[in-house]
Amino acid sequence: MKALQILLLFCTVALYSQSAGWSSFYSFDDITSVHSGGDGQVYGVAENSVFSYDPIANEVVPITTVDGLLGDEIGALAVSEDFMVVGYGNGMLGIHNLMDGSVILDSSVQRNLSIDPTKKTIHSFLIQDQTLYLSAGYGISIYDLSTNRFIDSYFFGVGNSTIEVNQTALVGEFLYAATEEGLYKAITSDPNLFLESAWNKIADGQWKSVGLVNNVILGVVQSGSQVICYGLTDDVATEYHRESGTLFGVAVSDTELVLSFSNTILAFDDSQSVRTLASASGSLSGQRFTSATTVGNELFIGTSGGGLLLHNPSETRVLSPSGPLMNDIFEISVLPNEELWIAHGAYGGFYNPYPLNAYGVSHHSGGSWQNLPFNALLGARSIVSVVPNPTNPSQVFACAMHDGLLEINDGVVTNLWNQTNSGLESLDPIEINENPNYRSVRIRDVAFDSEGSMWSITSFVAKGLKKRTVNGDWEDVDLTEIIPINQASGYSKLEISPNDEVYFGSLRYGLIGFAEINGTPVLRSVDVADNLPTADVRSVALDFDDNLWIGTSEGLRVLYNASRLFTQSGISASTLILEEGGNIGELLANQFIHAIEVDGNNQKWVATEGAGVFLFAEDGKSTLQHFTEDNSPLPTNSVRSLAYEAQSGKIYMGTPNGLVAFQGNAYTPSENLEEVEVYPNPIRPGYTGLLTIRGLQADCVVKITDIAGNAVFETTSAGGSVQWDLHSFAGSRVRSGVYLIFVTTNDGLESAVEKVMIIN
Repeated sequence: MKALQILLLFCTVALYSQSAGWSSFYSFDDITSVHSGGDGQVYGVAENSVFSYDPIANEVVPITTVDGLLGDEIGALAVSEDFMVVGYGNGMLGIHNLMDGSVILDSSVQRNLSIDPTKKTIHSFLIQDQTLYLSAGYGISIYDLSTNRFIDSYFFGVGNSTIEVNQTALVGEFLYAATEEGLYKAITSDPNLFLESAWNKIADGQWKSVGLVNNVILGVVQSGSQVICYGLTDDVATEYHRESGTLFGVAVSDTELVLSFSNTILAFDDSQSVRTLASASGSLSGQRFTSATTVGNELFIGTSGGGLLLHNPSETRVLSPSGPLMNDIFEISVLPNEELWIAHGAYGGFYNPYPLNAYGVSHHSGGSWQNLPFNALLGARSIVSVVPNPTNPSQVFACAMHDGLLEINDGVVTNLWNQTNSGLESLDPIEINENPNYRSVRIRDVAFDSEGSMWSITSFVAKGLKKRTVNGDWEDVDLTEIIPINQASGYSKLEISPNDEVYFGSLRYGLIGFAEINGTPVLRSVDVADNLPTADVRSVALDFDDNLWIGTSEGLRVLYNASRLFTQSGISASTLILEEGGNIGELLANQFIHAIEVDGNNQKWVATEGAGVFLFAEDGKSTLQHFTEDNSPLPTNSVRSLAYEAQSGKIYMGTPNGLVAFQGNAYTPSENLEEVEVYPNPIRPGYTGLLTIRGLQADCVVKITDIAGNAVFETTSAGGSVQWDLHSFAGSRVRSGVYLIFVTTNDGLESAVEKVMIIN
C-alpha cells in the first residue's frame, strides 16, 4: 500500500463557486473529444473548455473557467446523471455537481511527487454508481464521488511501477485495463490490486480502448500504422478488422465502439462487424475528424477547426458555440458595445516573427463572431495588432510582422499596404537575410494622434517611426540617432499623448519618445542609466496626470510628467515602493510585464508573465486586485494583453489559453452630471460588495448621508466613478435605510443628488 499512501498524503480538495463579474470568450472550433452523457446530453471538449448540447431543447451551453473549469488542457471527461467529471493533462481532477452547480477540484495526483509529471495525464473515466475509475499515465485510481476522496490506486507495471492505462472496463467481478503494454485483467475484490502479481496480462500490444458492448468485450489496438479491432471470448483476443491509419479517438456506447480517424468514422459492434459511419466527403468534405460518438441514429463528430458537427443522412450542422478563431490570444482591441478585434499572430522574445503563422483575425460585434479567416487577409502573416481608427471605428488596421499593414473597412479587407504602395519600408535584406530579393515589412503597431494622423512603428529600418496624415501623405522619423539598424530594433506598442507626443519601448535601447517642440523634431530615450531596470521595454501607458508607466522584462517604472522628456535634460524614471502587510519592497521587481492599461479612475491594470493581472491604485502604492488562475477564471498566469472599455468598465485579458473579461467599477469621466447612476440599488440582505456611483466628472466631491443628514462617507473621484463599501467613518456597516448621495463638480457649477436603499 506504499504507493497509495503517498498518493493520499497530497490529497487537496478545494470547493469552487461560479465567478461573479466575469465572462469568457473561448474558441470551440478544435474539438478534442465527444461524449454522450448520462444526463441525455452530448458534450464536446475543446482544448480547455466544454459545451453541452441538449438534443430535445436544441440548446448549446458553454462551460468554461467562469464555471469552474481550469485553464489547462482537458484529457478526459465523463458525465453521469449527477456529475460531470473532468480530468486534466497535469493530473488535476474536477468534480462538477450537476444538481447544485458546485465544483470540487482535487489536486492529489497533480501534487504527487512520486509520479513523473509526464505520466499524470488522465486519459479516461469509468463511472459506476458513485465510484469513479481513472485511467491515467501512471495506472488506475479509484475515487469515491459520495465522499470526494481517492480510495485506492494501482501501479501494476513491471516491478509495481507505473503503467500507462488508456481505458478500463468492468465486466462482472473483473476489471479490464487497456494499456500501452497490453490488455490486463484483475478481480476487483482482490485486496492486492496495487501489485503487479494481481493482474493477468491476456494480450500484448498498444491497447487504446476496451469496452463492454451488449455483453461482448471489444477492444482496439494501434499497431504501427494499423488499427486492429478485437473481440474477446474467454480472454482470447480475436482479430476482426484491420484499418490503416492513426486512431484519434474511441467512444464506447451500449451498441458499438466508434473509431475516429482523420477522414473516416467507423463503428465496431457486438457482432464483430465494422461499418463506415462517415467519411470526409460530400457535406463533410475538407473536415479533419478528431473524435465521434453516436446517440440513437445521430452521429456527433468532433473536428479540428470545424467544431462539433451533428451528421445524419438529411443534414450536417455545426453545434459548437461561436467564438474566436483560437484560444491563443496575442493582442486585443475593444470598442463600445463589446466589439472586439483580436490578433493571434506572435513573435519571439527578440521580436522575431518566424516561424510565420497564417492565422486569421477574430472579430466580435453585435453579439456575434464575424471572424476573418487567413484566406481573406491578402496573405498577411503574423498579425500582432488590430487597431480601430478612433474617428471611424468601422475602419481598422491589422499590423503584420512580415507583410505590412492590412486595412479593413466594415469587416472587409480592402488593402494591404507595404513597400510598393505606401511610405512603409521593407528591412534591408543584408541585415537579416542574404537573399537580395527578400522583403519583410515588420509593422508592430499603429496609433492615431489628435489630428487623425496614423503613426506606425516598423522594425529593422532606419526611419522606423512613420506618420500618415489625413491627406494621405507619409512622413518619417529617423531613429538611428538612438537605435542602430540591427537585430536589436524590435519595438513595443505605441502610446500617443493628448499633445501628440509619441512613446514606445525598444528591445535594447529603453523607452523612446518623439515630439515636435515649436516645429522642431525632438527624439529622446530613457534607459538603464536613467533608472530603468533593463533596456528591454515591453509596454507603456500614459495616465490622466501625464505620468508614463513603463513595463519592462524586469519590472515597472514611472516617468512622472512625461512631457518633460522633450524639454529638460537628466530625466529619470522612478521606482515605486509598495508597503503592504508590514512588508516593504519594489513594486513588481524583476517581473516581466506584457501590458499596462489605465482605467477610468486612473487606476493601473498590469499584465505579467507568470503572475497574473494586478490592479493598482492610481499612485501605484496599493494593490486593489490581484487575479491569478488560482483565484479567478484566468486560464493561465501568463497574460499577454489587456484592453479596457470605458463605456462598460470591463477589462479584457488575453492569454495563450483564452480570453476572459472582468466587470470593473471604473468608468471614463463624463462631460456633465446628467446621467449619474447608482448600483446596485436597492442593496439587499446578504450583499457584501461595493456600491458604485458612476457618470461622474473627474474630481467630483461625493458625499453620502443618512436621511437625517449625518455624513457616513465622503471622497473625491479620480475618474468617472467611485465605490463605497457600505461602512461609515466609524468602520462599521451602516444601518438599513435610505441614504442620500450628493455629487458636486470641482468648480461647484454642477451638482446631482441620488438615493440608495440599503436593506441589511
